Amino acid sequence: MNDSRKYILKIAFQLFMQKSYKEVTLKEIVEKTKLSKGAFYHYFPSKEQLFMEVIDSYYYAYLNVDYLKFSQDNLKDFYNGILEQMQAEINKMSTEFQVDDKVVPMNYYLLIFDAINLLPGFRKRVIEISDREFEQWRKIVSTARAKGEISSPMTDELIAKTFIRINDGAGIYFILEGNVEKMNFEIKELWDAFYNHIKT
Repeated sequence: MNDSRKYILKIAFQLFMQKSYKEVTLKEIVEKTKLSKGAFYHYFPSKEQLFMEVIDSYYYAYLNVDYLKFSQDNLKDFYNGILEQMQAEINKMSTEFQVDDKVVPMNYYLLIFDAINLLPGFRKRVIEISDREFEQWRKIVSTARAKGEISSPMTDELIAKTFIRINDGAGIYFILEGNVEKMNFEIKELWDAFYNHIKT
């Protein structure tokens, strides 16, 4: 990818993470990049086109987690690996894009809703990513049961969904409460409690 194009995308993502799609103007992005209008519009003729490429370049990379890099034979190690990655991503966004780490998760979710409303096909891609996430959780739960790490009358599918919904629910709750710095701590606390309930 052309360096100027990458630079514009990075600046735009930084601004979208600080505010929202509606609040960021094309004029503001042009000024922040310090490029001429002609040079800017050569790459991105509209704000919508720019937003679409920002989502392609940054969001799908963050959403599309490689679950195979986490433990594949221990459920607790698997979810602790996910928690570490979540915190690392928040820290990375905060540092690289100069966004307060207390608002990173909130703005991240808000931009997802913007993308759902503005970009055809975004919802379908997010559902596909969510389906892959569920399958990875189901596999590690099945492995944990087979190895005697956990025992529960709940099905593998229900256990996997419970871990995922705890994550999703805690995220939304702390965003609404305006207290996102506690989010990962709370998710870990809930995951640990659920794990302790089903472990052998």
